[in-house]
Amino acid sequence: MQDRISGDVCSVCGKEVRGDFTVQESEAKNADSFAIVIAGTPDRDFNDCDGCNTRVHWRCSKHPESGYCDRCFEKYHQSSNDTVHSRVN
Repeated sequence: MQDRISGDVCSVCGKEVRGDFTVQESEAKNADSFAIVIAGTPDRDFNDCDGCNTRVHWRCSKHPESGYCDRCFEKYHQSSNDTVHSRVN
């Protein structure tokens, strides 16, 4: 699989990000329920901040596992000593 350049840029360094998100839907056999999964492509190298929706390279973030940009991470009073709930990338 080739890396895909989206044309979007990191809000910190201004360089292009790679990869994207995919949406997968699944229905149960009885049609009473369904699931939607949003997953990153294997070449994705960024997060979209859960707080402000800015796009940030993982390498430009102090806490990429948190799902927040550095500004929102500090805004929500999380420090490196707090428990950070990791997102699935």
